[in-house]
Amino acid sequence: MKVNTMGIELRKKHIFRGRKNNFPSLFICFLMIAIAGLSTNNADYRFYEYSYNNLSEAHLFSTMNEIGYTLFSYLFKSFGFGYQIFLFVFICCSVVILYIGISRLTDKTFPVLLFYFIWPYPYRAIQLRFFISSVLLLLGISYLKEYNLKNLFKYLLVIIIATSMHSSSVIYLLMLLAYIRKRHVIITIAMLSSIFILIMSLLGSFSLFGNISAMFSFLGENWRDSIKYLTFNRGNTYIFYYVAYFAIILYVHLIKSAKNRQIYYNNASLLNLLYLSFIFIPLISLGDSFERYFEVQLPLFYIIIVNDQHLYNQFAYNSYEIRIKKIEMVNFCFAFCIPIGVFYRKFLATGRIESFQRVIMPLLKDNLLFK
Repeated sequence: MKVNTMGIELRKKHIFRGRKNNFPSLFICFLMIAIAGLSTNNADYRFYEYSYNNLSEAHLFSTMNEIGYTLFSYLFKSFGFGYQIFLFVFICCSVVILYIGISRLTDKTFPVLLFYFIWPYPYRAIQLRFFISSVLLLLGISYLKEYNLKNLFKYLLVIIIATSMHSSSVIYLLMLLAYIRKRHVIITIAMLSSIFILIMSLLGSFSLFGNISAMFSFLGENWRDSIKYLTFNRGNTYIFYYVAYFAIILYVHLIKSAKNRQIYYNNASLLNLLYLSFIFIPLISLGDSFERYFEVQLPLFYIIIVNDQHLYNQFAYNSYEIRIKKIEMVNFCFAFCIPIGVFYRKFLATGRIESFQRVIMPLLKDNLLFK
C-alpha cells in the first residue's frame, strides 16, 4: 500500500511538470493561427471571400447559409472589417476553442495539438465552417465525461452552436449515447448502426438520403454498380480506416489489460465515444468529403492514447520513473503514427500529389507571415 501511495504521488508530480511548461502548446497554436489565419490564398479562400464580400442583410436568415456563421460574418462586415481581418479573428477563435477543449480532456496538450497539427488541421482549417464546428464538438465532448443535467444542457448548447456553423454537426447528437454505462450496449449499437448505414449506402447507389426508392432496389444495375463502387473505388479507403480503427481499439485494450499494472484511467465515457466512432466509418462510402466526419474524432483517439497511465506497484522510485517514461514514449509513437498514416494515405499512397499542391502548399506559399 505504501508503494502504491508513492506511485500516486509520483504521477501527480509527473503531470504537474507537464502542465508547468505551456510554451510548446502555445507555439503550436501560434502556428495554426499564422498558417490559416494569415493565408491569402487556398483551395476555399476565394469562395469564402466572395461570400463575405457579397453578404447582405437579406442573407441573414437564408437557408443557403448556416445562421451562426452568417451572423458572425455579418457582424464583422457591419463594422467595416475586410475579409482578411475576419479570417484571422475566426481562426483565432477556432484555435482557442480547440486548445480549451483539449485542455479539458487531457493534461498532455502538446502532443495532442502536435498530432492535430499534422492531421486533420492542414485539410480542415481552410473549411472555416466545418473547422469551427469540429473544434466545438471537441469542447462538447468534455461535457460527456460525467452525466448530469448541467453537462447534458451544455453539450446540447455546444452542438446547437456547432450546427449553426455547419449543419452537419447535428449528427453528433449520437455522441449522447456515451452516457450509457453498459459498454456492451454501446458496442452493439455502434455495430448495428454501422452495418445499417453500410447496407443503405450499398442499396442507395452512392446517396444515403437522396433517393429513398433506390435504397430498396435489390435488383438491376443499381445494386451491382454500388457493389463495384464500394469494392474498387472506395475499397482501399475502407480498408485503411477499418484497419486503423481496430488497431487503435486493440492497442488501447492491450495496454489497459497489461499484467502487474495499476491503471489510472477515469475516462470511461471517452472509451464509449471511441466505440461510437465506428458508426461514422461507413459514411465514407458517400464520397471523399464524408471522410471528415470520421477524421473529426481523431483528436479523441489521440487523447485516449496519450491519457493512458500505468503504475508498476512492484518497482521503487527510480524504476518507476524509467518505466513511466517508456510507456509514455510508446503511447506517443503509436499516436504519432495515426496522423502520419492518414496524411500519407491522403496524398502519397493515392497519388494525389496535385491535392497536396492545391490544398497544403498555398497555405505556406501565399501567407502574410512569409511576405
